[in-house]
Amino acid sequence: MKLVHNAIRIIFKLLFGDFNGVQMFLYPLTLFVWIDDLSFSFVVTGLLTVYKHYFPLFIFLLVLLNVFFLILKSHSVYLYNYPDSSPQEKRHFRKAVIDIHLGLLFVVIGSGVLYMLAAFFNYYYHIRIPLKAIYPYSFRLISALMIIFLACWHYLMLPHRKAGASLTRSYRNVVVGIHRQPWTYMLYSLALCLAGVLASFIFDYLVGQWIFPILLAFNLSPELIMLPVDGFPALLYDVAILGAAFMLSNLLFSPLALLIGNIADNLHPHNLKTRATQKS
Repeated sequence: MKLVHNAIRIIFKLLFGDFNGVQMFLYPLTLFVWIDDLSFSFVVTGLLTVYKHYFPLFIFLLVLLNVFFLILKSHSVYLYNYPDSSPQEKRHFRKAVIDIHLGLLFVVIGSGVLYMLAAFFNYYYHIRIPLKAIYPYSFRLISALMIIFLACWHYLMLPHRKAGASLTRSYRNVVVGIHRQPWTYMLYSLALCLAGVLASFIFDYLVGQWIFPILLAFNLSPELIMLPVDGFPALLYDVAILGAAFMLSNLLFSPLALLIGNIADNLHPHNLKTRATQKS
């Protein structure tokens, strides 16, 4: 049974841990490269024309998929010792799930307010606000920032969690470290953010210039086929295909994410201070 739990932890780390997922929101090519172009164009055309009444449902399912992914990522951060997580860790995880939904509520309210402002300015002042460009870019930016925040918070607490400290104790240790070395922790957090963005850029280059062409040359490219939207089952299938492409992108990105994790662990201010103390 322990072997199964360890396997689950490894799979979780590869698919949902660290910076996994940020590459897709910063560089969408790393997702859509695994989907058949023709079938994807049929889906988009159908959602924008004949079956446009399914478009809001399609967006809702995509947001639901993103929320589910963020919940699983929070699971890998807060339930570090799963399945032997303490009640305290489970409470923090439940609070994180509530915070994700609360953040989603604010995003929905903000989107509604922005839509009303756009309608107001268009009607009275003939000023058009490009909502079709603002909404997708905002969605990508907010999702990427949430992933980066969870990853950075995970790395900041990681040395204390490895030492066996509880979640609350790890949090307090990080706060104390920030008060004692504010600039060191700020530079460390900034370096983590830049590392996540840089890794996404490198992965986008590798996918476009090496990974996908090599797989295509050997006829191994998993071009996932989406179905034309003609009902709810087809819509659900297409969302599942996007989810599968997302997981495939995360799996291929995981070596870079693990590399960042190892470097971040070695360069953590707490670990540097501990090694310096041991040498002296």
